[in-house]
Amino acid sequence: MQDKHLTRLISADTCDTILEDAKLDDDRRNVKRMFARVTQGFIDDKLAFISICESNQTELHNLDRSTFRKSLKTASYESNIPYTSRDIEVMVNHFFPRGREGERAGPHKEWLAVVDLEKFLFPEVVSANEEGHTTRKVTRRNGVTTTEYVTDTEISGVATHSVHKISESERKVVDPSW
Repeated sequence: MQDKHLTRLISADTCDTILEDAKLDDDRRNVKRMFARVTQGFIDDKLAFISICESNQTELHNLDRSTFRKSLKTASYESNIPYTSRDIEVMVNHFFPRGREGERAGPHKEWLAVVDLEKFLFPEVVSANEEGHTTRKVTRRNGVTTTEYVTDTEISGVATHSVHKISESERKVVDPSW
């Protein structure tokens, strides 16, 4: 490990994670650290990040390269841990490695499912000052998709239960490129 690897530590870092990251090459370490910063930046408000992504998703609940970049840019203004435009490009290139070629419409277009991104960034993440659990339930009824987030949290011995619902009418859009 080199001193340059210790310049962007975050509150989630421990001796174990730093030593584990030291085994990675510089590029992988950099990508892992950037995603860890996004996760920590929204540790107490995961729904804000997911809502931003859902506002940019397609009717099939996917993000493409440009909408993922837009989501990260919007989220960067709300994050508790800042990340830059350069960081955003590294994260975009991680999920969309084919670049412009992967942006083209058709069977080879690259997509990222919002639910998979959520699982990647927030796999049952609990902040340092709370013990809690969030469940996500998606239902479709009469052309309306409703996503319900239920969070049960205990902070300093006080239990809370919150429910957050987002409803979206399904849009029937025909893609002229098909």
